[in-house]
Amino acid sequence: MPSDIAKAAVLRVTPVSPVAYVQPAVLTVTPVTPGALLTPVPKTAAEITVGRSVATQVFIAGQPQVDSNMGHIARGWAFENQDVTTVARVMLPNGSALKVADLGSITRNIYNLSTQSNTAVQTATLTTADVVFDALQIDGYWAADTTGYNFRDRATYFNYVTEGGESYRIEYEFNTSSFGDIFVVSEVVMRPMYRA
Repeated sequence: MPSDIAKAAVLRVTPVSPVAYVQPAVLTVTPVTPGALLTPVPKTAAEITVGRSVATQVFIAGQPQVDSNMGHIARGWAFENQDVTTVARVMLPNGSALKVADLGSITRNIYNLSTQSNTAVQTATLTTADVVFDALQIDGYWAADTTGYNFRDRATYFNYVTEGGESYRIEYEFNTSSFGDIFVVSEVVMRPMYRA
C-alpha cells in the first residue's frame, strides 16, 4: 500500500466554560425638585382655564333666536331700527357664576361687520348692577336651558342708525377683579323694512 495517501484530519474541540450569567442593569432615578430647572414650572394645557360664557342668546322680535349656540357667538337677526338684547350665563374660570361683586366694569362695543372695520360704531360703559344678576334668571328671555342667565343688556343703538342688510357684532368685556377679562359676543343681521 502506498505511503503517500493522506490521513483524515482530526478535529479536537476543547469545551468552553459556561459564560457567567450577567445581571440586568439597575436604573435608579432621583426625582427632580419642582422648580429646580425652570422657574416657574410651566403649566400643562389641562391647568389653563379660560373664562367664557357657557350659554348666550340674542333676544329679538319677541323670542330668543333659535340659531343661538352654546358657548360661542350668539347669532340672530332683527328688523332695522329694532333694539337687540343679549342674554348670557357668564361663568368665572373657577366654575362659579359671575356676580356684581366680581366686577370692576363692563364695556360694550358695537361694530358694523358690513364695513369690515374694527373701529367701534358705539362704545358704552354699562352699570354692572343694571345688567348683572346675582341669582340666575329663568324667564321669557331665556330658552337655552333650564339653568338660566345672569347677564342681560338691551342695546338701543340699533333703534336709530342701522340699515337693513348690514351685520353687527356686539362685544361685551367684563373686567373682573380676580380673573381678568371675560368676553361675551353676539352678532345680528338687520333685515330691511319697506316703510319709508
